[in-house]
Amino acid sequence: MGDLLFLALWILLFMALLLLGVWWVYRKPKKDQNRG
Repeated sequence: MGDLLFLALWILLFMALLLLGVWWVYRKPKKDQNRG
């Protein structure tokens, strides 16, 4: 197992977290904005 595989795993994890963050922001209904 080389460093390239390790780097690829970190990139995939980072992309997954980024997508989750974007989804989390855009899924919020507008009526919940004043709650926090």
